[in-house]
Amino acid sequence: MAFIYYSEKIMMSEPIFYANPASINSTHIQLNKTESHHAVKVLRLPVGAIVIAIDGNGVGYRCEISKISRDKLVELKIHSVVRNFGETSALVTLAAGLSAGSKFDEIIEKCTELGVKRFVPLLTEKGKVKIEDPKRIKSKLTRYNKVALAAVKQSRRSYIPEITAPTNFHDFISEIDSESDYLCFHPSQQAKLIHGIKLNEPVKRLTIIIGPESGFSENEINLVIKQKIPTISLGKRILRAENAAPVICGIIMNLLAEFR
Repeated sequence: MAFIYYSEKIMMSEPIFYANPASINSTHIQLNKTESHHAVKVLRLPVGAIVIAIDGNGVGYRCEISKISRDKLVELKIHSVVRNFGETSALVTLAAGLSAGSKFDEIIEKCTELGVKRFVPLLTEKGKVKIEDPKRIKSKLTRYNKVALAAVKQSRRSYIPEITAPTNFHDFISEIDSESDYLCFHPSQQAKLIHGIKLNEPVKRLTIIIGPESGFSENEINLVIKQKIPTISLGKRILRAENAAPVICGIIMNLLAEFR
């Protein structure tokens, strides 16, 4: 079957659903029980309705509901395909410090909507968060991934961000990716103000590092400086971690011309 590749602009109004890649073949897509329920029971979409399906790997499909089974499971017929549907040009990673009582779910939600493709929860000296129980880690990652998927659908993206297990800051900073640019946000007199940021174009990979609620320790900042990563300040105001992350990501996405 030969697909027609539509632009994203004509795919911005149809309802959007997630489909596991295993449920997609060359002509049809089978929605799971949860997505089918939303289509049939919540949105009350009939056979023949035009919808968008995303595979979580960066592909969007413009489809038609071709069948609703007795069990209310929805089958879609593929009309066209859009690669990199709703995605940014650059691969942006957000490495953010965990804090006791902080709302990391909100960071994932808002920054996914802004286009972040990878999240690294950081265990820092001042964050006072320790996650050693494998079951607890698995539980948190399951919740984080549910939040990310909902945010992907809300913002009409097609790539579900990767969310790593919580990582020790020292381990993270010692394994710098040579193919990525880095920016570390930390309020200090030595840090450059954010309006003075200049990114090397074209930016293909960018990692944003943000501390926990109480910031980075002096030792951690020295490690950042040792890696020759520039430190950036938002200026006079100090924001809560769950507010700083989306503000910073929004500013960076604007600098990357992602809002045009």
